[in-house]
Amino acid sequence: MLSTTYAIQGFLFFLAHPSLWLAALCPFLLVIVCSIASTLAVFIVLYPGFSILLVKQAQWAPGWAWTLGFFVALVLSALVSLILFAALPPAYLDVVFRKTLLLRGGPAADLLRRQANGDDKVGASCAQNCGACIKVSIFIRIAIAILTFPIHAVPVLGTFAWIYLNGACMMWEYHQSWFDLYNVGYIKQKAYIKTNWSQYWQAGMLAQALEMIPLFNWLFCWSNAVGAALFVADLEASGKFPSEMPPPILTSDSREQLMAPGQAEAGGVYGTSR
Repeated sequence: MLSTTYAIQGFLFFLAHPSLWLAALCPFLLVIVCSIASTLAVFIVLYPGFSILLVKQAQWAPGWAWTLGFFVALVLSALVSLILFAALPPAYLDVVFRKTLLLRGGPAADLLRRQANGDDKVGASCAQNCGACIKVSIFIRIAIAILTFPIHAVPVLGTFAWIYLNGACMMWEYHQSWFDLYNVGYIKQKAYIKTNWSQYWQAGMLAQALEMIPLFNWLFCWSNAVGAALFVADLEASGKFPSEMPPPILTSDSREQLMAPGQAEAGGVYGTSR
C-alpha cells in the first residue's frame, strides 16, 4: 500500500464509520458548552465586578467604566473560547486513533483490549509516555515548525520542503499512543522513525498539506488520525513492530476472557492460536 495514500484512506474510512463521527463531535459540542458557560461567567461575574472596580477605585465615570468593562469581558471570553478550541479537540484525536485501531483489528487492537481490561503489563508508564510525548510534540514538532517556517519565503519549493519536514513529525506525534502500547520510549521511537523514515514522510506529507487548508483543516485533523491508525495496521501487517517482539496473538478462549461482557461477539481479533 502506498504510504502517500493514508490521508485519503483515513478520510474515506472516517466517512464510512459513523462511530468515529461521534468521537469527533463530542469535543466540538464540549467546546460550545464550555464556551457558553465561560462567556456567561465572564459577563455575569467579571464584567460588573471590573466595571465597579474602575468606578470606585480608579474614579472613572460610570459610562466609560462600564463601556471598557464590556470590551474587556468580550475579549476575555473570546480568548477563553480560543484556548478551549485549541486544547480540547486534540485531546480527543487519540480517541479516534484508538477507535480506528479497534475497528481495523490487529495486534495493536488486541493490546488495547488487554489494556482496557486492566492488564498492567500493557503500555508504558505515565512518566515515560508523557516524557516521550513532550519531546515529540514540543521539542521536535513545534520546534521544527517554527525553525523551518522561513523557508516558506521560497515559492513552492519552500512550502514543499516545510511539508516534507513537518509531515513526518506530525505522523510521529499521531503514533504516540501506539508506541505507548508497546512500552517504547523516546530513544527507541527515534530509532524506529529513522528506520522507517521514507514511509513516515510519505504518509505525513499529504496529511500535513490537508491540515493547511483553511476551514477544512478541522475535518482533516480527524481523518488524519484515522489514516495514522490505518498506517499502524499496515506496519504491523508487514511485521514492522516498534518493539523487538510482536504482541502475543490471542486465542479465542483468551479473547473472551480479556474482552468485557458483550464485546466477545464483536470479533476483530488479529489472529488465532498457533
